[in-house]
Amino acid sequence: MSINIDVKTAKVGFWHFPKIFYTLIFIEFWERFAFYGFQSVAVIYFIQKYGISEANSSDLFASFSALLYGLMVIGGIIGDKVLGIRRTYLIGIITFVIGYSALCLATTISMVYFAMGVILVGNVFFKTNANNYVSRCFESNDPRLDSAYTYFYMSINLGSMISLVVVPIISKEFGYMVGLSLSAVSMVCALGFFLVFNQRFLMADNRSGRKAKNKMGLTIGLFAIGMLVAYIAGYVLKHSELSKWLMLVGSLVFIALYLIIAFKLPKYEKRGMLIGLGLLLQSVLFWILYIQTSTTFVLFAYHNIDLNILGYSIPAGATQMFNGFYIVILSPILANIYLKFYNKGVDIGIPYKFALGMLINSICFFVLLIACKFFVNSNHQLSVLWLFIAYGFCSLAELLISAIGPSMVAQLLPKRIG
Repeated sequence: MSINIDVKTAKVGFWHFPKIFYTLIFIEFWERFAFYGFQSVAVIYFIQKYGISEANSSDLFASFSALLYGLMVIGGIIGDKVLGIRRTYLIGIITFVIGYSALCLATTISMVYFAMGVILVGNVFFKTNANNYVSRCFESNDPRLDSAYTYFYMSINLGSMISLVVVPIISKEFGYMVGLSLSAVSMVCALGFFLVFNQRFLMADNRSGRKAKNKMGLTIGLFAIGMLVAYIAGYVLKHSELSKWLMLVGSLVFIALYLIIAFKLPKYEKRGMLIGLGLLLQSVLFWILYIQTSTTFVLFAYHNIDLNILGYSIPAGATQMFNGFYIVILSPILANIYLKFYNKGVDIGIPYKFALGMLINSICFFVLLIACKFFVNSNHQLSVLWLFIAYGFCSLAELLISAIGPSMVAQLLPKRIG
């Protein structure tokens, strides 16, 4: 068993998951509110407040995103082998509070670089261990697993959808400092949820966390190292070429370590690791396309989309909320489809979901290509409806790939190296 705090039952549906699952959903909601609040204004914020060119603004956020996701494995190792999931998860939340607070108070671009570095480190500690906590709620063969991760993903996108609307509008009306302060406030809310339900997290912790003696000194030490890494990350963000080289080298090192670990495992576990690697590499191709929503799509909306909706001109960054809207609508539908197929004895394999997701994602770009060729108005702009339609395909693909990705990890990879 992964954990002993809930008895596995045959019941399915949203209200029949382990209790800690709902706590994780609330914390994830606030964390994603914070992150996507920043993402919603990032590129335009760099351009308008600090005079950075559009190309360099896109490169900056792309470098930030690359480092943010590329370094996650470090947080996973710390959670698995050093501090346990609970302590690492908590460090991540506290680091987020500091990072987003520094971001909204920043007055120079150097302060912004450092704040982004702190947010990056917070994500390293937080994100992988959040997913690991969900996987520990269930057995690997639990029929509720795909549905649970889909609901979990829905909570992510509910938080993102709200922040993608609220933060750009607040920033437009009252300034970026006020808009970005909402991200800091949301992480304070997440910290409050963690402290209130700390006992649940303690009970669901892994062996490294539950059986550990007092690790306060080690926890503080790793937090201090995290702040040093944040400073270094801020320096790297100033130099996009350096960031690209670091990501290339880091990716090669990660794949090498992954294969070394895989070939040391028993045969059945090695097979799962190798299948998982193929799907992970496929997901990289998806994310190359998906990440355009926070850079290219925003600038496309800024220049080439008529953003007037019912007499109000929405900020370009707010168009990213279309993604969250679709995810919230489609998540429960897909979750119930998975369960209905399972109850009928039909298992839609993860590789099929991944392949279908890639196909659907390509349709998103074809929609925009056709619209640009045949449906531009006299101002050489498209109706915002075309962007809304394109996001629909992008979001469905995201659910088939990204929402199922953590479930794939939970099913194919041994939990001790989650």
